[in-house]
Amino acid sequence: MEGKRLVFDRPLRFDIRPEWKPEVRSFEPTVIESGVENLCFEFPVTDYRGHFTELGYNPVALSSVAHCWVRNIRIVNADSGPMVSGYFNTLQGVLYESARKPDERGTGATTASTWAAETICLPISISACALSTTSPSAGLRATSFRGARGWT
Repeated sequence: MEGKRLVFDRPLRFDIRPEWKPEVRSFEPTVIESGVENLCFEFPVTDYRGHFTELGYNPVALSSVAHCWVRNIRIVNADSGPMVSGYFNTLQGVLYESARKPDERGTGATTASTWAAETICLPISISACALSTTSPSAGLRATSFRGARGWT
């Protein structure tokens, strides 16, 4: 702050106009500098029951966190995972595996979800019948994503 003036150390990624009545809020993550690493989460093989009817086989959820990580984890037969919301987080070395049979639409529905700004996703491997991702995040960077056809 410089008097009544707010000074940013980097440009904003979007336009702000006075007529929109923008607000400045404090940055208060629930957890900082913490992580989950070097673990395997294995769930029983079950048929996919459909969206919002899953059994809850979800290995990792980080909510409203900053400067956190998920590294070197193996996820087997999960409904979802990892789910991350927050800022400046890293997902690295995540391996998804599934022995589920595809349903009539061809999905076994393992999902990965990030609702986070400035999140980095590094080598992620898929060995499953289907995977979907949802990442409506500003600054999300995904690299080295490997599916059945190799690294992309």
